[in-house]
Amino acid sequence: MGSAARLSAPGALVLWAALGAAAHIGPAPDPEDWWSYKDNLQGNFVPGPPFWGLVNAAWSLCAVGKRQSPVDVELKRVLYDPFLPPLRLSTGGEKLRGTLYNTGRHVSFLPAPRPVVNVSGGPLLYSHRLSELRLLFGARDGAGSEHQINHQGFSAEVQLIHFNQELYGNLSAASRGPNGLAILSLFVNTSTQVAGSSNPFLSRLLNRDTITRISYKNDAYFLQDLSLELLFPESFGFITYQGSLSTPPCSETVTWILIDRALNITSLQMHSLRLLSQNPPSQIFQSLSGNGRPLQPLAHRALRGNRDPRHPERRCRGPNYRLHGLTSRDTPSPVDPDTVEVLMTFEPDPADLALSSIPGHETFDPRRHRFSEEELKPQPIMKKARKIQVPEEQKDEKYWSRRYKNNEAAKRSRDARRLKENQISVRAAFLEKENALLRQEVVAVRQELSHYRAVLSRYQAQHGAL
Repeated sequence: MGSAARLSAPGALVLWAALGAAAHIGPAPDPEDWWSYKDNLQGNFVPGPPFWGLVNAAWSLCAVGKRQSPVDVELKRVLYDPFLPPLRLSTGGEKLRGTLYNTGRHVSFLPAPRPVVNVSGGPLLYSHRLSELRLLFGARDGAGSEHQINHQGFSAEVQLIHFNQELYGNLSAASRGPNGLAILSLFVNTSTQVAGSSNPFLSRLLNRDTITRISYKNDAYFLQDLSLELLFPESFGFITYQGSLSTPPCSETVTWILIDRALNITSLQMHSLRLLSQNPPSQIFQSLSGNGRPLQPLAHRALRGNRDPRHPERRCRGPNYRLHGLTSRDTPSPVDPDTVEVLMTFEPDPADLALSSIPGHETFDPRRHRFSEEELKPQPIMKKARKIQVPEEQKDEKYWSRRYKNNEAAKRSRDARRLKENQISVRAAFLEKENALLRQEVVAVRQELSHYRAVLSRYQAQHGAL
């Protein structure tokens, strides 16, 4: 095949997505909302999780991010932090009201502007405001939660999405900045019992009169007089880690807080959830179940818990999730600085890349190309040699051959110098943007360092030096 016919694997995937979109009959999809948990909806290609990072440049973190969510929490990796304060949930003493909504992807509860629900404490350095309560569930029991504990899932997962109201004005702005979001997750088991076994808050959302009002996509139903504190167990601990949104654009600005005691709902309530459709009533029924992203690598991220491993009676109520497994002090392997990448969107002008690349060779990559110290040394100004006048009668074939070679050498030298200048210019533009993001990360790291130093000093004051 000729070079024009060759296509890289990622390019082929993007082309496949584009062809799927072209085959869609009807209005063009909104690129900011063109995603799903399943790759095929009614015969039309809609990008599922493997394609999120390929079809939209703004979602690139979904494909290349290093702090993605959800994750599998292995309890042996959780570090017990005795100085993690308890979580504080505040509703101002008022009942909650808002809209229960079938988004076509989730069951979502959007609270009214008042009362404001805040969460603070725990691993959070700031107060965060509740923006949405989201319910994810599976087509079968034990396989509906996004997160897993020791490789085991739950029937459902309730996620309370909060944004940092001290640093940002709204959820959208917070999702793009450091320390922007906090998501509390509660796991849900299915109980075969009927009476008195279901969580009282979830029972309000899932009773027959309510849940049948949101059977189809875009259905909504207003609820009031909800007591959010009834959603939480009477006593609980939590496990926390730094991650991302589990939906596009997969922004890595989320502090996840996983509550360690599971809730219960009845089998009948779970069945009613699985009867919800992700489509409008005019389209074929497709269950809303299976609305979670696959697990992502945890890599070297820290998992911290606030349960004391010396008290084995304190445990998560899910099967086999005992917190006395929180005894490991495994130290992550050292990280090679040369392998660290700052994840960001950088789209240089194609014309600049063309001027920075050698024709017929691989396109210059400002992210990966590094210059040696020798290459970056200031170059001397080349003085043009004094022109020697040669009489016309002496301009023989040898003279013209020598002059042609000199002109070619000078042109190659100028082209090489321009190429290097263009490459340095594009590389500098990338580094400027990278440095700006690094400075933001340094601010966040310094804040965390200050917190850990305070934790260490309090620990040493009570127990002596480590």
